[in-house]
Amino acid sequence: MTENQDITPPPVVELLHGLIDYAGFFPPASLSIPQALKNFCEYQDSDYYWVLGHLVLPVAKLSELAEQLTKDLLEPLPISVVMPGAADKAGFLAGLEAIRDFNAEHEFNGLVDAIECKVDSPAELAAAHAACCDDPLMCFWELPLNDQLTPLVNALAEIKQATGHRRNNAKIRTGSVVPGAIPNVASVANFLSVCAQHQVRFKATAGLHHPVRASYPLTYAADAPCDVMHGFLNMFLAATAAYVGTTDVETVTQILLTEHSNKFQIESTGIRWHEHFWTLNQISDARFNFGLSFGSCSFTEPVHDLVALGWLPPSDESLFE
Repeated sequence: MTENQDITPPPVVELLHGLIDYAGFFPPASLSIPQALKNFCEYQDSDYYWVLGHLVLPVAKLSELAEQLTKDLLEPLPISVVMPGAADKAGFLAGLEAIRDFNAEHEFNGLVDAIECKVDSPAELAAAHAACCDDPLMCFWELPLNDQLTPLVNALAEIKQATGHRRNNAKIRTGSVVPGAIPNVASVANFLSVCAQHQVRFKATAGLHHPVRASYPLTYAADAPCDVMHGFLNMFLAATAAYVGTTDVETVTQILLTEHSNKFQIESTGIRWHEHFWTLNQISDARFNFGLSFGSCSFTEPVHDLVALGWLPPSDESLFE
């Protein structure tokens, strides 16, 4: 544990460890491959490296990334690749081949060990899973927040039971750069509850740049429209509540709706929200077995906000000033 972690409250360490997958290639940041890779490597060497998870990029960018990788990395970069939707069978299969080729050539400086793919029906999920079931990949299947959600989560639970491993997980899209397109709180709460009921792990993506729910600009443009965005503290504390099974959907909904950071109280042995209290073990268990991570095109923005809220200690590094 680094000095930075030593002075971070233990419940916060349990909640934030490896939480943020860096997706700087994606909107609204839309950075070049060299810049996003440079950023990721700098974050790995920063005081907050322990909050960092995977580098996320589209499968079409793998060849560009390969050109930028050097032989002097201390360890392989952990990479998650966003695939074509499962409806594009040919594109999905071609993406798998690209990953296999990349891993064979760059095993010492970059390793794709996770994929992310949109599926709209149990049939699409079954076909995509069959295509990659022999690959040692963690799979995050992005699920629609409609009447197909429960059948798809049930299918993921059945795959886990049949295979005996937990490589197949759900993914929820929690944001958008378009006003009005952010999923509502009821649909997010339902996703968390259904996944918890079936013991299906998940990651989130999009729109979780800030710790607490509020209205923010949707892009970095000077004239960007604003909309109410979900907070990642809301998201993963609501996930903890759903996973430990001490709350109902209405309570999960209210956690997601919380707009004041002081409602989340850090204590020495856990985190409190109103009369609900989650222990260190419950937070750790929920993070490892349920809410795994979220993708963000910014790492400095959520870290800076956490420092401002007092959840993380400040750093002298210019990256986070």
